[in-house]
Amino acid sequence: MDGANSLAILVIVFPLGATFTEVKVLEARAAIASGACEVDMVMNIGAFKSGDELFIAEDIVSVVNAASGSLVKVILEILILSKNETGRACLLSLESGAAFVKICTGFGYGGASVEAVKIMRRTVGFDIGVKANGGVLNYKDALAMIEAGANRLGTSAPVAIISGQMGEECQK
Repeated sequence: MDGANSLAILVIVFPLGATFTEVKVLEARAAIASGACEVDMVMNIGAFKSGDELFIAEDIVSVVNAASGSLVKVILEILILSKNETGRACLLSLESGAAFVKICTGFGYGGASVEAVKIMRRTVGFDIGVKANGGVLNYKDALAMIEAGANRLGTSAPVAIISGQMGEECQK
């Protein structure tokens, strides 16, 4: 595959996560074989919302196993989850061997909030990572997410974030 060595992160079952576990496993294996060192999987929101936590846990475990030791992030789409559901989804991800929980795909509206990051960090402790993405548009946003517990940020505005910091330092 051309460019296989240039892959760092590959998102599987984007954007809805609603497919067979076997398909997710095949996608994860193909991602790793193509050179991905990280796999982001979208949690099956429909199954989760219907209360099928056993399916969710088995789904995540299967992808983690297929990733052969590479880092797996579970995208939770917390914008459509209650606080309790967010905590439960984080706990299932932690218990199933995920390396990170991630706020959303960015496919819908909104994005990270300080409150969501705090819920996620409080639930998973420091056993796994928390990635805040969506709506991190400037230095102030980035700092707030880090202070809330995110140890990775996803942003479409890295220059604005870096420039904001440099701008504040220059004004002092």
